[in-house]
Amino acid sequence: MMKSLGITNVIVLWDRRKGQSEQLKNRIYYNHLLLVVVAVVVVVVVVVVAAAAAATVVVVVVVVVVVVVVVVVVVVVVVAVVVVVAVVVVVVVAVVVAVVVVVVVVVVVVVRLREEEDDDEKG
Repeated sequence: MMKSLGITNVIVLWDRRKGQSEQLKNRIYYNHLLLVVVAVVVVVVVVVVAAAAAATVVVVVVVVVVVVVVVVVVVVVVVAVVVVVAVVVVVVVAVVVAVVVVVVVVVVVVVRLREEEDDDEKG
C-alpha cells in the first residue's frame, strides 16, 4: 500500500486515527446519552404508572368510604323512622287505652249511680 512512511504519511495516519478516536468518543458519548434518555423515560413511565395505580387505589378507597357512609346514613334514617313509628304506635295505643279506661270508668260510675238511685227509690 504505502511504500514509504514519510512525515506526511505519518501525519495523515495520525489524523485518521485521531478522527477515528473522535468518532469512537462521539459514539460512546451518544450511546451514554441514549442510555440516560432511556433510563429517564423508564423512570418517568414507572412513576406515571405508580401514580396512576395509587390514584386508582385512592379512588377505590374514596368510593368505598362514600358507599359505607351512604349505607350508614340510610341505616340511621331507617332506624330513626322505625323509632318514630314505634313511638307513634305507643302513643296511639296509650291514647286508645286511656280512652277505653275513661269510658269504662264513666260507664261504671254511671251504672253505680243509677243503681244507687234505684236503691234510693226502692228503699
